[in-house]
Amino acid sequence: MRVLRNTLSDVVGGWTYTVPETGFEIKAQWTYAILIEKVKGHYSVNGLDLPVDIELLVQSQISSRVPLRMTKEIHHG
Repeated sequence: MRVLRNTLSDVVGGWTYTVPETGFEIKAQWTYAILIEKVKGHYSVNGLDLPVDIELLVQSQISSRVPLRMTKEIHHG
């Protein structure tokens, strides 16, 4: 699984995550931390179980669209 090397710097395309269960795209203007808060809120409001590894899932999705040099490979599971 690829994740971000650094969640404190901006990423290409901005901080966005499409929730697989609903297809809803969540955008956070400023930071990764705000994106994670919004993602958790979306799961809660929609009565969805929040995956325990949500941050890894978010980072993996973002990693698929940013330059490879901004990511690193980790073993998950």
